[in-house]
Amino acid sequence: MSDPELPFESFSASAEETRLCGRNLASKVKKGELIAFVGDLGAGKTTLIKGLVSALNGTDEKQVTSPTFTYLNIYPGKINVYHFDLYRIQDADHFAGMGFDEYLHPLDGITLVEWSEKITSLLPAGTWMVHLLSLSENNRKIAFLKL
Repeated sequence: MSDPELPFESFSASAEETRLCGRNLASKVKKGELIAFVGDLGAGKTTLIKGLVSALNGTDEKQVTSPTFTYLNIYPGKINVYHFDLYRIQDADHFAGMGFDEYLHPLDGITLVEWSEKITSLLPAGTWMVHLLSLSENNRKIAFLKL
């Protein structure tokens, strides 16, 4: 299941470059995949996701927001995108108990999970992992790999 191009790293010096990393990632993923995001608050997870969702199905980046209080946003399109923010979820049991585990194997789209470290035990083999690290106010290191 490993991609010969993985793992790889990218560096971003602005929000626009972080969105561009998301747009570039869109060309590497396919329907049915899960992308798990890890990074501190403000590391750029949602910013990267804006570019990714826009490139995947044409959703305007301004319409892509983090579902911190609703847990899930769905962006329909030629590829449906299921976007989770698990900041407020307690753990994997809480996530599964809410019935969200069915989205870990999306048949008609791609699932994106912010704060995925809260459900590590549920992540299937082949999950894309995207680690974002703030190096300074504007600079980010972004690492991509697969489980």
